[in-house]
Amino acid sequence: MLLYEIYDLVNFISNKHQSGEALQINRFNQLIDILNKDFFKKKIEEMEVYRRRGDPPPHEAYFNTKLMREFLRVEVVAVGADKEINVDTDLNHEFAYLRGIIGNIGGRQRNIELVSDEEYHDRWEDSILSDTNLPYCTIAGNKIYISWHANINPVEISYYSFPVTPFCDYYLDTNGVMRFLTVGETYDWIPGEIDSYGVVHMAGHYHSRTVELTYNEDVHMEFLWNILSVCGIKLEQQAVAQYAEMQEAKEKAQ
Repeated sequence: MLLYEIYDLVNFISNKHQSGEALQINRFNQLIDILNKDFFKKKIEEMEVYRRRGDPPPHEAYFNTKLMREFLRVEVVAVGADKEINVDTDLNHEFAYLRGIIGNIGGRQRNIELVSDEEYHDRWEDSILSDTNLPYCTIAGNKIYISWHANINPVEISYYSFPVTPFCDYYLDTNGVMRFLTVGETYDWIPGEIDSYGVVHMAGHYHSRTVELTYNEDVHMEFLWNILSVCGIKLEQQAVAQYAEMQEAKEKAQ
């Protein structure tokens, strides 16, 4: 589904439930910005919990694995003497979730164990489990800290990057009617029309800022369901799909 279709469906369902005023487009864009990362994190966590335990994933987690594959990044990163990786500046994509790190340990490529911040400090202070045994790392803030007594540069880091921020662009025509803009569209202004920034135009061209959801369309209904939940409309996902069919039938009949 395109974002404007999701927006229209949210308001269609809201109207059917008589839940109050329509969801304004600016509020919609705010919600999808926030929910985009929350939705992504949820999918990653559902998938990774089984991978880390080594258990066969159920169908949903297996599906998430396929869904998240396009967000998986693998990069070779230089590590300085401080053995720190700044995820904001040292990586090429917006860091979301660490999947693993491989380093050259004694001439062999070995996994560097990810531990909690608490365990990291416990090991650091414990001479029995010192970093002369096996390397390990932890994440704190925007940095990955690696504990190892020898040179470990460079390392191969695999991680998930956040999807791009979605945005549903539009303009108001001279009658005040909202018109949606597609990805990459260029529009020629009619005097008096207003863009999504609230700027009135008398002439010139406008390049659409629309960015569609990066996720596979198979999960668009679930994403829409999350929007409805935030708006206070509690429905089963199956019911949302039925409303989508109702709206589609209504549009075809017009």
